[in-house]
Parts: sequence; structure tokens; C-alpha cells
Amino acid sequence: MTADQLAPEAPAQQRAASDTRRSRVSAVRNAIRVAVGGPACRGEDPELFFPDNDTLSAAEPARIICRRCPKKIFSSCLEDALTHAVEGIWGATTETDRDLIRERHGLIAEPLTTSYREIRTDAVRDLTEHEGLSANEIATRLNITKRTVVRHRSQIGETA
Repeated sequence: MTADQLAPEAPAQQRAASDTRRSRVSAVRNAIRVAVGGPACRGEDPELFFPDNDTLSAAEPARIICRRCPKKIFSSCLEDALTHAVEGIWGATTETDRDLIRERHGLIAEPLTTSYREIRTDAVRDLTEHEGLSANEIATRLNITKRTVVRHRSQIGETA
């Protein structure tokens, strides 16, 4: 639910919590975009991925876009959505879809508490492992210094 969808009499902290969740989701989506070169949702209206309800008809426009994603990106998106308690359409699944998948497989969603440092570390890992980029190439791609790339690589056990 977005802050706009909350009733006008809803407490300010509810609106703030909804905005915070939306910001965290955006941060993760942006990290995925940077790390793997661009999902199908890039440039689409973000509101498509946060429909007013969890019905198939409300979710279908976003699902169609998700299905156009390259397999690597789609898989990463779905895995993140199953791992974390996120709102909206991710990996062509609704919140209800993900709850059913988690229940079926005994998974528990962690709260989304990702820091920008964790996001950058994940992006460095993905660009190193999946695309084989050098530290200089990663620094350019992520708009960070080579020293920062080396520091992130040391955290994940990679060499510069």
C-alpha cells in the first residue's frame, strides 16, 4: 500500500513506514539494475509494480513486463523477493504468490533492512562473478572508486 492509498486520517507513522518500505524496495531494484545491466522494468511506471490489490488482473501488466526480463535478472529478482518481505510485484509474483511459495518450501522472509553498503557489495559480487569485470570497470559502472571496489571484494573474499 502506498502512502497515497492510506486513508487521510491514517497516522503519519503509517505513511512514513510505507514510504520507507518503498524506498528500500527501490534501493534493491536499483542495485539489481546496476549489477546486471538492466531489467525489463527499467523505464516503466513503478506504480505498475504496486497495484491497489493482489488480484491477477491488477498484477498482470507488471507480470507481462517481468516475463520479458532476461533469465538471470528474473531469477535474481524473484530470489530477492522470496528472501525478503517486500511489497508489490517482483519476479512476476504477487505478495500472495510469494507467501504460498514460502509456505510450500518452508521459507521465511527476512525484513528488508539492506544498507547501501550491502547493496554495493552485492553489486560488486555480481559484476565480478557474472560479468567478469575488472576493478576499474566495476568502479566506472557503479560510479565508485577502485579502492572502494577493492574493499568490497575483500569483504566477499575476491581479489582485486
